[in-house]
Amino acid sequence: SELFSQLLRSAGFPDARVVGVKIPNSVLYGFGTFPNTLHHTFVEVTIEGRLCRVDSFIVDPELFKAAKLRLEREGRKLGYGIHAQGTCDWDGQSDAFSQYFDSKRMARSEEKRFESTAGLLSESMYEHTGLSTLRSIPLLGWAVGSLLLESKNSVINQIRKERTSEESKK
Repeated sequence: SELFSQLLRSAGFPDARVVGVKIPNSVLYGFGTFPNTLHHTFVEVTIEGRLCRVDSFIVDPELFKAAKLRLEREGRKLGYGIHAQGTCDWDGQSDAFSQYFDSKRMARSEEKRFESTAGLLSESMYEHTGLSTLRSIPLLGWAVGSLLLESKNSVINQIRKERTSEESKK
């Protein structure tokens, strides 16, 4: 969100900002154990007079398609980093969410707007501590981060392979 909002501001959209919100941990179903609510960010920007809200840049198209197939098979709406009714494509004219799909039902607290993610991290709404705090310690942080990413990446790779094998059977 930080990078995307800065890119939009650099491209002439000065009102682009990061929006922080809490969402249910079920969006990461299949990736391990997480707190009950997650801090999520998306970008809000006005383009040609229309407010657009976007988080569709989080998951790449191939993973999105594979995760969506898996959710359909399992009869789930959320998991593997996406919402089954979301999208990973943005047309630059409308909202596009891959995780925060139905903001009215998913939000656990009010949305808060920030110029950057640094604002979110210093906000009282930001509750994540524990392993993420350990990541700030140089050598220990690298080890913790590597372990967390390795386990998530193995699940992501498995999801991608399932889609590839399903397509090759057709």
